[in-house]
Amino acid sequence: MSLLLSASVIGAGVTAPNAAAAAEASGTKITVDSGNVLHAIQPGLFGVNHRYFVNGVGMWDPVTKSVYSEFDQNLSELGLKSLRYPGGTTANLFWWKRAIGPVEQRINQVNPYLGNGPEKANFGLDEAMRYSESHGFLTPYVYNIGNGNPQDAAELVEYLNSPADAAHPWAMKRAENGHPAPYNIKTFELGNEINFVGQIYWMAGQIVSQDPAVLALNSNADLKAAYLYANGGTVQFTLQKTGLIDDWREADPTDASKSNGQPNQIKYVKYAPIDAGSAVEVSVGNSEYNPASGKMDLWQGQTWTQVPDISAAGATNSYELDYATGAIQFGDGTNGSIPAAGTEIKVSYQTTHAGIGEYYTKMKAVDPSIKIYSAMDQSYAIAAFGNTVPYDGVVIHPYTGLVKEPTVDLSIKTPYDPNNVPQYHYATILDSEARVQEVKEIEHASATISGRNIKPIVTEYGAHDPEFKTYQENGVTKTALLYEGSLGATLQTANMLMHFIDMDLEYALRHSLIDRTFENKSAVPMALFDTYTFLPSASAYMYKMFTHMSGANEVKSTIENNPVRTVNIDNKDQNINKLMTVASRTGDDLYLIVLNQDATDAVTSAVQLSGYTAQSAEVWTLNSEKLEDINTNDNPNKVDIDTSALAINSSTFNYTYPAHSLTAFKFTPLKSGGSDSQESQGGGGAAVSSPNSNSVSIAAGGSGEVSLGNEASVKIPQGALNEAAQISIQKIDTTDSLNTDKMKRISPIFELSKNVNGDLKHPVALTLQVDSALLADNKASIFYYDETAKKWVEAGGTVSGNQITAQVDHFAKYAVFALEQEAGKPSDGNKWGDIQGHWAEKQIKEGADKGIINGYGDGTFQPDRTITRAEFTALMSRAMHVPGSKTKVDFADADQIPSWALDSVSSAVHAGWISGYEDNSFRPDQPITRAEIVTMVGRAINLTNQESVQTSFVDDAAIPSWAKGFIASAAAQGIVNGKNGNLFEPNEKATRAEVIVTVLRMLQTASK
Repeated sequence: MSLLLSASVIGAGVTAPNAAAAAEASGTKITVDSGNVLHAIQPGLFGVNHRYFVNGVGMWDPVTKSVYSEFDQNLSELGLKSLRYPGGTTANLFWWKRAIGPVEQRINQVNPYLGNGPEKANFGLDEAMRYSESHGFLTPYVYNIGNGNPQDAAELVEYLNSPADAAHPWAMKRAENGHPAPYNIKTFELGNEINFVGQIYWMAGQIVSQDPAVLALNSNADLKAAYLYANGGTVQFTLQKTGLIDDWREADPTDASKSNGQPNQIKYVKYAPIDAGSAVEVSVGNSEYNPASGKMDLWQGQTWTQVPDISAAGATNSYELDYATGAIQFGDGTNGSIPAAGTEIKVSYQTTHAGIGEYYTKMKAVDPSIKIYSAMDQSYAIAAFGNTVPYDGVVIHPYTGLVKEPTVDLSIKTPYDPNNVPQYHYATILDSEARVQEVKEIEHASATISGRNIKPIVTEYGAHDPEFKTYQENGVTKTALLYEGSLGATLQTANMLMHFIDMDLEYALRHSLIDRTFENKSAVPMALFDTYTFLPSASAYMYKMFTHMSGANEVKSTIENNPVRTVNIDNKDQNINKLMTVASRTGDDLYLIVLNQDATDAVTSAVQLSGYTAQSAEVWTLNSEKLEDINTNDNPNKVDIDTSALAINSSTFNYTYPAHSLTAFKFTPLKSGGSDSQESQGGGGAAVSSPNSNSVSIAAGGSGEVSLGNEASVKIPQGALNEAAQISIQKIDTTDSLNTDKMKRISPIFELSKNVNGDLKHPVALTLQVDSALLADNKASIFYYDETAKKWVEAGGTVSGNQITAQVDHFAKYAVFALEQEAGKPSDGNKWGDIQGHWAEKQIKEGADKGIINGYGDGTFQPDRTITRAEFTALMSRAMHVPGSKTKVDFADADQIPSWALDSVSSAVHAGWISGYEDNSFRPDQPITRAEIVTMVGRAINLTNQESVQTSFVDDAAIPSWAKGFIASAAAQGIVNGKNGNLFEPNEKATRAEVIVTVLRMLQTASK
């Protein structure tokens, strides 16, 4: 829905929408201090928890090995910034090494959500990391402290973050799995909700210690868990049920401890390794009825004998034990008896595990820049950590409806009454405030006791509704946790999120991204999307409002005379402020989000924009008729966003916020000359442009240009934007994090941004001014700053006079750097120090030996640098031993082709290997794409090119028709392979290492 509205100055007494609604507190005023920047708004605040199991809970297609396109589109529209993996409880037993490599070869996980049953990680580690990478998500990772160890955790960090070279074998494995570049994951949680609702694992054992004080902890389960989690220790398990390598279920009919009666079966202890040399007892028998307890817990078993080699055991009740893996090998009936079918197999053993201090040390040794968080937030745990156990913060899951201390209990005592939903709503709002206060208290306690300035992160939260609600479906009365997906629960989440923004938390991730629901209902409990239909919930739209209608930095906002609702909850009168606000800005765009959490009353307020005069505002409102309204298949937009435009032309106006609603404003400044425009007032003001910034509004599908004089400009072609957007360009100050000693920057840094999320549909032309005096004999190239990898990445570009232009496909920070030209003659590959241990080291040396590839004058090869069209053309000419041609080429930018490449380009053009673009340009300095490379290779060795053919790659639809036939032929010949998930990624820019591997395969094919 879209409306065009008008608001006047307050003196005229005209209000915006819902003006008829009474404002019971006259004089309510919201003030936004546009120049008072509080802090940056962390992108991790706009994210969710996600789980690997059941194909990413339904978003992953195991057949095509890709995310369902409909889900991906729905998710992209939300603009989320972060995604937790591999989940919460399920992460505690998630072996990451079972989630990499070919899916068919992966061993099943033990999945707590299947009662510790088997589950293959189809949506495995690389699938998840690549998906996060494709959306630019920050990705907190939850390590499996339930069955892991510090060395394994360190190897995980290496797999995710280290360069692929000989010094990092697990990073080399990542490259083999299709991702040479690091994923650069910077946030790690050591387990999930340890010692909460059964999440205790090896810490459930009885402590074995010579220290009486430590031994005494066995009498207090909470203190024992905290001690073991912090410090590690040795524990003893007595008559613990065994399991299978991928199945720890303990109840019939799937009790994994029971013998299947087959020869050579293997059972496993749950928490290996078993301490070497310690006593182990394996008992085979059955649990019988115990009159004393009234349960089937009276063990009647026979102890079997451990032997060093089961194959020489003879016909005895014996087993062979692997202490490291905890594998218990039984015999075949000739050597070693076979446990009778249906009998249970239990084991008593001793095992030693590390505490988080050792994890911290080993993981930080691999990548000191990562942050490592404790998964215990209880007061007794923080006390156990003291100031000696290292950790970078505490993970908190402040679900409303639940408390952990002093005991686990329900925190909302008010029952849900369908005839009085507002009363329940107010109880949940008060509980939200209590949970936020809990986060603040934990932050204070952890910082005080540790003696360090550390902050918590929230990686799960939401409305944890303890009560099932009744609903009708096809005339049948059913129950489900429907309120968790309602408008009321969404506003409750918005309340907490606004607090978390104020607290400057790094992460606040709602639970969860997608989930299956009760009875196939589409209003999913807590999740943003439904597994069956990908239907967005009310909370999904709430996140869309925050991601699209928030700026980069929070600015101060206050409410005067905030009306109050007094409610009686738990036999006590309590007050609830009706309005909450969060204000923010990016450049000249100012934002305000207002939550009216009152169940029945609209609230009118004045809005004062201090230091800012607004010409107009885009207004989004999330609301529905009732608090309990949910989105369903029959009514998918029951809770949705209404949009409107508001003319203001002032720094003050009135507005009425509907009952139980969330309203967001994006203000556009009055053009130069506005009465309140004052740059001196803290950077606010109405001017659209300044010497260091400029912006332009472009309609959906439209074209336009924004520039900063001659220094920088961006041209947006038609069709690049699928929705109206404000495009901004700003010259920014250099910080230490943006400096690099590896290259010479020869331009200022410019930041390109837009006020809406989502990818560009077509590249845009970025032109930056080049300082020729600083360039000297080097080559100019545009680079963008990768915020995740914390490094500059080459985008390329074509130089014309004192300007360089590149086609870029996303907005970021950009600058021009001077690069040393590739050496004129092939170099000795054995002298390039930067290829030692690289995954393509062998092929690079072979390319050098054949005279195909050159290095640089500084003695480097730079294998992971992109390669330009001119460089690749010269390389191909050398590979094919084609003599250079002096024939003039007829490209519009022929004068921009480097002299060292001109003859090779001329030869390639006349041989029919390469052609220009539609505008007759060659673009010699533009990085060449994978599709262009294979097309040139195909033409050079006369591969078949049938444009109508379909390739085997899952992103076949993204492959340009002019390249599809060559790519299909090259794949069939083994010249090119798909990347992880069988993606070809035709528009991805190839590295020098990838190119030499492809060219050598081409030569091998041509020689057959």
